[in-house]
Amino acid sequence: MNQKQASSPKWAPATKSIIIVILLIIASALIIRFSSLLPIAVGGLIFAAILEPAVRFLNRKLKIPWGLGTAIMIILLVLVFLGVIVWGSVSIVEQIQGLINFLLSITTNINQFLQNLSTTVLKIGPFHLDLSIIEWGAVGEKILEYAQPILSGIGNSIGGLASGAFNFFWKFFLTMIITSLILSERKHQKSSFFFHIPGYEDDARHFQREIQIIWNAFFKGQGKVFFVRICIYILLLGVLRVRYFVLLAFLAGIANFIPYIGVAVAWSVYFLVAVFQGTTIFGLDPLPYAALVSLSGWLIDNIYDNVYTPRVMAGTLKLHPASVMLGALVGLDLFGVLGMILASPLLATAKLFLRYIYRKIFDQDPWENIEQEHSSGDLKGFYKRANSRVKQFFEKILAKIRKGLRREKDD
Repeated sequence: MNQKQASSPKWAPATKSIIIVILLIIASALIIRFSSLLPIAVGGLIFAAILEPAVRFLNRKLKIPWGLGTAIMIILLVLVFLGVIVWGSVSIVEQIQGLINFLLSITTNINQFLQNLSTTVLKIGPFHLDLSIIEWGAVGEKILEYAQPILSGIGNSIGGLASGAFNFFWKFFLTMIITSLILSERKHQKSSFFFHIPGYEDDARHFQREIQIIWNAFFKGQGKVFFVRICIYILLLGVLRVRYFVLLAFLAGIANFIPYIGVAVAWSVYFLVAVFQGTTIFGLDPLPYAALVSLSGWLIDNIYDNVYTPRVMAGTLKLHPASVMLGALVGLDLFGVLGMILASPLLATAKLFLRYIYRKIFDQDPWENIEQEHSSGDLKGFYKRANSRVKQFFEKILAKIRKGLRREKDD
């Protein structure tokens, strides 16, 4: 009796393990070898994720074919990019170069400024603070040791943008091609092949849901945080008449991606620019004026990070600020600015997979209590109490107004 035999034999568990290890080694080697192309691929994925809702709207609401809608959005993006480059790039580069040169000129006068500090006595009400007890000479040497190489490197990089323009445009062109190819396939892509791994369909659905929450929160939430922060600082630094206030506002937005270190560097730059810019408001001396600028930035950041940011980023996986800081620094070192910006969602995604692996190793349900790992967005500590008191205050006022209106109506 002839029985039909399988045309391909099944792999043994050991064979599967060896193949998986080999594939992981090959993938790691390719990522390391072609790390310079990684930002292009990631950029294509990001632009595709941003443009997909617009293409889908054109296709469903306006009945424009998917391919034509993709082409329209890509062309619009390229035109916007070229418009910014043509009308704004020269001015922006000049402004950045001017700020870098200004900061470099500050470093040449820092010793004189610190010598003046050694003879300064600050008077704050009944209190007197004698600054001569600090060894300002050693402080100045350390500042110059770290600041001058960094600023010189940034200045040289900005000055060399023109020479690297062709490479930049080539990478942007490749990114747009990848974006177009990804978008053109999104219409027919029903589900990932991960959904068809036998026995893991439910895990795949959970992964898709959690990853969508992470990256949607990043693109929408972090985008709002970045934009609102820039607007607040443009208003604040503009009112305080700080030089280069637009660039410094963008610095505040970028600094938000590196907890602690980023904002500390931003506050230091505000302080230095305010001290040495030569003009102040309200007739203040340079040092009190710089202190006012830095303290205003510190106050705004504390309120913003404890009131607005948690509400916008609610629902994402909780990440310790220290891990985000280290991840941003590692991403900056490996992949430049893009690595720094994407550090937070990549860390959250990695935490999701590590949590899954950990719970599977110990035979636990990987999705049990996953909601407890999400940030709630609730206010904490002082800000929670302050918010509660403000709400109670306005509720009392509204109650009195309603009561008064009822009395007038009864009369």
